[in-house]
Amino acid sequence: AESTHPDCSIILLVQEQESHCLAKIREEISDSTEPTDLQHRGCLSEWDGVNCWSSDSIGETVAVSCPDIEGLFKKSN
Repeated sequence: AESTHPDCSIILLVQEQESHCLAKIREEISDSTEPTDLQHRGCLSEWDGVNCWSSDSIGETVAVSCPDIEGLFKKSN
């Protein structure tokens, strides 16, 4: 059976995470009834090219872990 090259696996993982994040962002935007709702809510979720940062209220801090790519490099028997 063929397996995906680790370089491609990383790209596929990041693309999948980006897709989920962008869907989350679209949902947050569509849940807001007025443009001012977005301004007073704090920060929306944001995709930075590697991670999805969750939305947050004004004055709060968000932290994210590095992407979990370790498993992509483990060889399976």
